Amino acid sequence: MPVNVALIAASDEDAVGHFEDTVARPVNIARPDYEGLLSPELSTALRESHGGDLVPLWGTKRAKNGAGERHWRKLQSGDVAVFTGSGKVTAVATVAVPFENAELASRLWHADPGEPQWQFMYSLRDVRVFDDDYGFINEAAGYSPRNIIQGFTVLEDGDPHRGDIASRVLLALEENLGIVRSSSHDRSAEEVAGLRLSALEVERIVQARAEQGQLRKYLLSGADAVCDLCVRTFPSELLVAAHIKPRSECSDDEKRDFENVAMVACRFGCDELFERGFVSVDAGGTAVLSDDLPSGPARGYALAKIEGNSIARWQERPGTRPHFAWHIKNRFRG
Repeated sequence: MPVNVALIAASDEDAVGHFEDTVARPVNIARPDYEGLLSPELSTALRESHGGDLVPLWGTKRAKNGAGERHWRKLQSGDVAVFTGSGKVTAVATVAVPFENAELASRLWHADPGEPQWQFMYSLRDVRVFDDDYGFINEAAGYSPRNIIQGFTVLEDGDPHRGDIASRVLLALEENLGIVRSSSHDRSAEEVAGLRLSALEVERIVQARAEQGQLRKYLLSGADAVCDLCVRTFPSELLVAAHIKPRSECSDDEKRDFENVAMVACRFGCDELFERGFVSVDAGGTAVLSDDLPSGPARGYALAKIEGNSIARWQERPGTRPHFAWHIKNRFRG
């Protein structure tokens, strides 16, 4: 059977915490408070797919329009799950066992009372961590280059508007990330037994997620703050702590240098434009705009709100300047 591709936006604080708690650290389904929520058949299926009691778990909510459940029902064992955030592919995994369990979801992820639970669940295997721009996914899927992956969407071949979209995205994942998947959903117990997250991968994920949380607390400790690029004040929940130089390119000392390694960017365009290299900061500390940004709303926004601004973080913190210099040399589409 053809393999589907699930695109999962997982960049807000809840999603980052859930990933750390139940994917990076697989859930022990033998715990009494979990095992009692699983049917014998489901327990057996999970243990057989994962070679034991430790199972990475994820879930999606029932959206008001029913989209979450509708997409979840397309999932099958062997499909590919792509986690994204801030314009990046952050992890790729294989779907093992899809199942619905509101009680287990509530126990794992603690949704607010009266709020929908992440009850449409699936276990994951072969989890790999990345930090790569997802522009190649937009290109393969036929989306706009400026498309921001949001929510939870399952791509499948035979789409009436985009044709064999899943196959194209799978090929792009193979070419860009080295992700190789069989065209079949079937795997032997011997194949899946060795696909659990390694201790080193867990350590990398947990360290990155914890570090991002600390960075956010350092830069966004108050109720609101100023975006470094458009120089407008927003509530902190509408701002991100954005690395100036990508974390994957930073030394260990640079990763710990919270004062200089990152800036504050708003979610209304600044973060995405900087991340994609359409906006940068020049050697004099002034925001510059790439000629490669096409005409349209995004360019209009950048011209009106960003280009020509004197960047206070560059002016006031000389330690940030080498990172801005790296960005304009390596990321800016100038």
